[in-house]
Amino acid sequence: MVFHSILWLPEHAKAWEHEIKAPDSFPDLNLDRVVNDIISNHKYKEYELGKFYYRLLTGKEAVVYRQQIFQDLQDSTKLELIRDFAYEMKRAESRIRSAGQYPYKYQKERVILDSAKIYCDAVAALSAAIVRADFKSTGFLAFADLLAGYVNSDEFKMLAKETESLEKDLLNVDYSLIIRSDGVIIRRFASAQDYTAELVRVFEKFKNDKSEMVKVRTPSHYDVNHVEAILVELIAKFYPAVFQKLEVYFEKYSDCMNPAIRRFYREIQFYLSYIDYIAPMESANLKFCIPSISEADSNILIRDGFNIALASVLIHKSEKVICNDFILEGDERIVIMTGRNQGGKTTFASSLAQIEYLGCLGLPVPASYARLCIVDEIFTHFQKEERGENLRSGLEDDLLRIHDVIMRSTAKSMIIINEMLNSCTLQDASAIGKKILGTIQKIGCICVYVTFIHDIIEFDSTVCMANEVNPHNPDISTYKIVRKRPDTDPYSIHMARKYGLTYDQLRLRLMS
Repeated sequence: MVFHSILWLPEHAKAWEHEIKAPDSFPDLNLDRVVNDIISNHKYKEYELGKFYYRLLTGKEAVVYRQQIFQDLQDSTKLELIRDFAYEMKRAESRIRSAGQYPYKYQKERVILDSAKIYCDAVAALSAAIVRADFKSTGFLAFADLLAGYVNSDEFKMLAKETESLEKDLLNVDYSLIIRSDGVIIRRFASAQDYTAELVRVFEKFKNDKSEMVKVRTPSHYDVNHVEAILVELIAKFYPAVFQKLEVYFEKYSDCMNPAIRRFYREIQFYLSYIDYIAPMESANLKFCIPSISEADSNILIRDGFNIALASVLIHKSEKVICNDFILEGDERIVIMTGRNQGGKTTFASSLAQIEYLGCLGLPVPASYARLCIVDEIFTHFQKEERGENLRSGLEDDLLRIHDVIMRSTAKSMIIINEMLNSCTLQDASAIGKKILGTIQKIGCICVYVTFIHDIIEFDSTVCMANEVNPHNPDISTYKIVRKRPDTDPYSIHMARKYGLTYDQLRLRLMS
């Protein structure tokens, strides 16, 4: 089994090597906030993970490849094994990067030696442990084969052997340092009196001292001032063979990391960062699942789905997150979602798109169960404020934007339309809306249309959904969205009565 990438199948890897920008739909769906929260975590900033979220995978096989990785990482033992390896690789890589910043020759060379030691230990430890951990995914099994071959290669054996040998040589560098008022004397270590017991006795009186502890920043063991650098150069003259060996080692192994192993280490951060992001939500008893994926049809089934962007905010406020179910099957393609304002329609529509998008990236999705279809892109048309600089009316802007969406859509796309055509009359909005839905229906893609125009629900072959209110108090929304025709009359009558606007209330007021 040949390892190429822990993120991509071989035929897909090159498509992500160039710069990719976030989809236009991200702000409408709040996926920009989700991705920003993930990649802005200080642990993951350096890996430039954003681009991995910006393009959907192109087929079921590619999605399942990542899903299997997540299934392996659901095992806490396997997850910690990979976390430990990633941590050690980060330590080694950061040292390699920092070596050039140090001003002194032996300082740089020692940093490279230490980075190689960390790297060798991490690779050898993972290679031994990954077999025992019994990974199941294609990606991890291929990487395990790569590790096994690499650890047993002459290249790695030579690196490990030379690293261990040089470390031992440096540990055997002994010298005496005599500091006088007029200078410093360095010589090979012969013998000297051991002052350890005397030092322990002197500092014993401070052992039970009740004085307040003061934190003092200690320098890195790589920090060397100009005096220390000169001393090291002098010491090197006593051990020319050892320090010549260090110089040769530095030239040979200034970057000792195997490219495929480094790639794995950097790409695995995609999985670890997402796991860290959803962990607080899982701790709040919100469910995430690895969805089943179909290329054969456009059926969608979601149980207990929720808006991941909103949930990440609400859990920190200890507020309740509302979950909803959704089903689309057979020839169903268009969903008309209506009902009272501020009832959760837009949030729910966004959550459907979020779940589809995340699912088509191979990620666990916010739901207790999900069956999803493959989509090639998700488009949105959300109401925008009129902007004077573009010299377009609200209606013109709506039509131009939805025209662009329709022209770019295919039968595999998903379109989310939210409160379009607010700037024209109800009659015109209804006529234009039906015309738009007719065009979308011919394309054959999935469309969720959130609207206040109730007679659009009469459009052929549509699924109707509406939000529910508390039956005992219509002022209170449940934020539950269910399959049903809108039943707004009771709510309208309630609101009219609340504000004294029913026919009887107005008539009585006019007659009084």
